[in-house]
Amino acid sequence: MRRIPSSGVAFLGVLLVFSGLTACGGTELEGPGGQNPADGGAQSATDSGAVGGNDAAIPSLDGGVTENDGGGDPGQLDASVPGGGPAEYPRLPPMDGVKRWIVLGDSISDGCCRTFAQSYVGLLKNNNDREWPGFKGKDLTTKYPGIEYLDYAEGGATTKTLLSKQMPKVQGGKPGKTVVTVTIGGNNLLAILGSSKADGARAADAYAADLKTMLDFFADKKNFPDGAFVYMANIYEFTDNTGDVKLCPRLPINWPDAIFIFERYRKELTGLAKTYDNVAVVPLWEHFLGHGYLSGDQSRNKYYDPADPTNWFESDCIHPTPRGHHEIRRLFWSHITGEPMQIKVP
Repeated sequence: MRRIPSSGVAFLGVLLVFSGLTACGGTELEGPGGQNPADGGAQSATDSGAVGGNDAAIPSLDGGVTENDGGGDPGQLDASVPGGGPAEYPRLPPMDGVKRWIVLGDSISDGCCRTFAQSYVGLLKNNNDREWPGFKGKDLTTKYPGIEYLDYAEGGATTKTLLSKQMPKVQGGKPGKTVVTVTIGGNNLLAILGSSKADGARAADAYAADLKTMLDFFADKKNFPDGAFVYMANIYEFTDNTGDVKLCPRLPINWPDAIFIFERYRKELTGLAKTYDNVAVVPLWEHFLGHGYLSGDQSRNKYYDPADPTNWFESDCIHPTPRGHHEIRRLFWSHITGEPMQIKVP
């Protein structure tokens, strides 16, 4: 794989949450091959981004990004696209003069199951220089001195509860440029686990309708006279685009339409985001490809990354490891600030 430098811009992440799984952490589970899936095979704690790890110990901080054209089979990256992601994904120019940052979403943004300092929101707010010295000074507090931080994310949130519980807390009418980061939708998928294509499509339509209500609020200049710029993450999942949810030991089911439904959710988000000039899509799904429960299985993982065959998902099949939180932070940082980010292509 060759490496292409690219500047960053758009897109945010949603998580796949399944019934019967521990909400935050929980007992260790055995993954493929009888190994702890959070270990990604034989990787060390340092490689996985566990406490005590650092930038120098990680083989590749670029992850195994293999972007796609919006379909279900990621392929060649467009090297001209800032920050990676399919060329069709809407993006925003680098932000300057940001006055406030609003955090919305589910347990990914709520930091489950890590300390705040280990979570992507915590790292994006104030880098943990001991754990990630390579990112010293690369946080929103340093980039935008005096930035107002407003975090309304809640574990277990769906698009419905985001509208009913989180959005009422957001106050408009304040001067100054606002950045909004959002991870939402995984718990919507929880409700349709094992569903058919038809049911999945209807659920994806409802998901998009809820997002439109939220995005209309942020697009209204009466609410944000100097602009609110929204970074929406798409849905990541631990199967490395195989749709084999049985890779999670607590999901002994077949879901033949999983890939179709995952893709439908991504398309709904992308299509909706294109109708706004203040919304960007952050390619979380693409970035985590190759770093799911097949991260250490070269024979089964089409997106296997030999330079960094590490798993970025916790043993609960849902939440990111410390390394995963770091990667999510990297994406948001690049897309908000426009700072160049290394990406890979086949």
